[in-house]
Amino acid sequence: MVILMETKARGRRLLPLDGLWAFLVALVGIISFSLSYGTLTVNERVMFFLITVGYTLPTVIRRLHPNVSATVLIVVGVLRYFAFPSEFLPIDIALLLTIYAVVVYGISAMAVATISTALAGGIFIMVPLMISTPTRENLLGMLLLILLVFAVAAFALARRALRLQKEQFLREQEQRSRQIAAHEHAASIRERSHIARDMHDIVAHTLAVIVAQADGGRYAGRKDPDKAIETLERIAEMTRAALGDIRQIVSVLREPDDLDAPLTPQPVAQNLTELIEQVRLAGYPISFAEVGQRLPLPAGTGNALYRICQEALTNSMKHGGEHVSIAVTLEWRARTVILSIVDDGRGASAPDDGHGNGIIGMTERATAFGGTLEAGPRSGGGFRVNVVIPVRGAGERSAQL
Repeated sequence: MVILMETKARGRRLLPLDGLWAFLVALVGIISFSLSYGTLTVNERVMFFLITVGYTLPTVIRRLHPNVSATVLIVVGVLRYFAFPSEFLPIDIALLLTIYAVVVYGISAMAVATISTALAGGIFIMVPLMISTPTRENLLGMLLLILLVFAVAAFALARRALRLQKEQFLREQEQRSRQIAAHEHAASIRERSHIARDMHDIVAHTLAVIVAQADGGRYAGRKDPDKAIETLERIAEMTRAALGDIRQIVSVLREPDDLDAPLTPQPVAQNLTELIEQVRLAGYPISFAEVGQRLPLPAGTGNALYRICQEALTNSMKHGGEHVSIAVTLEWRARTVILSIVDDGRGASAPDDGHGNGIIGMTERATAFGGTLEAGPRSGGGFRVNVVIPVRGAGERSAQL
């Protein structure tokens, strides 16, 4: 589809130039007609006029519709031979223009037919002349005619090869674009499914704790009403957090066939220190800095931060090289939390195996909770991942360490 559109667009762009060529062909025909007018019969004048028109009009569309142009030129060329079988006409130059166009842009069969018609017409004219007047000039004229046709055809074949090479490149690019789009779509679906599974775990765990709290509060209410009220407040807080997570993830569907997801709490932002320590124990120089006053996060938001950090650290260790240094910063602001993972490795220039979905997954996790994620190479070398996630009701809740 892209190649066909490109071919048509090229033909339309070249239409004014081919119109100029057609004007020159018509001009040559008119001048030849004027110079030969006195020596032509009435029938020959009519045929000369028809041949001029028949050569001129197809030249206009020789690259927009090369096969149609070549077909018309072949028919007109045959009529021209029967009308003037013993001499060359200057307007025959139109055949060379059509040979070039049909070889470059047309089908192979039509190109062969056009070249054959031009050669046959030239030979049928030159052979009788050589028989009647076997001069060196006539022999050189026939050789020059054959060489001229083959030279135009050879040049056109070279241009055709370049065009086919370009079209092959466009086909490969189009196919690759479709594959990349399909790959990204599939990766997005997989990551959404992963997020849905994480949310299932979080909500299931939250509800289990709420049930336990409700049971305890029911028994406590008989002896200690204050304890029951405290329990109800905790239930209300956990329920609001769970409902917020559900609203954030409402458009994400869980894979219906995957029923084996564990019903355990997922890691949250507070577990980052454990994750940092795991990387340090693996032998990588890594630093961790926490700025600002920590805010209480819903479990889903904390899990997203943890998973993003985990993926970013994995990418740094995988692509950064043996001696990569990593710096992780967790910055708490009034209504947002900012996580930054920076390394000084070669991740941006490392070979891409084409199977990674890390940035796609991290972006999905951030946007699922109303956040944004930026990932890319640093100007001084290395790679940087920065995620900003809003904290709902951060200004209304007390900070806890």
